[in-house]
Amino acid sequence: ENAILGGVLDAMPHLPAKRIGCTTCLICLEDLDPEEEVMVLQCFHGFHHRCARQWLTNHKRQCPTCRCELEPHTAVSVAWTTVENKTAALKKSEPAAPDFAPGIHHL
Repeated sequence: ENAILGGVLDAMPHLPAKRIGCTTCLICLEDLDPEEEVMVLQCFHGFHHRCARQWLTNHKRQCPTCRCELEPHTAVSVAWTTVENKTAALKKSEPAAPDFAPGIHHL
């Protein structure tokens, strides 16, 4: 693993699997705990950190799911921007909590 790629992988977003809707690591095929942190690539696919690191350093520098190329010089900024945009969109699509007591204002 070269130093540039290692630094890129360390700086990639790591988020709870449930935050990106990830239920399985498609590298090792293990189920993910919803609270387990996964490495998120710039294409918004998430994997166990150890699996992604091994795949990207020993196989190809592309997402094993969609084959999106990992460009070491832009991957981190693109990944964080994608995470921010996608998670904001997911929050907007979540149903609002029901108002069980209309007219009563909570402090």
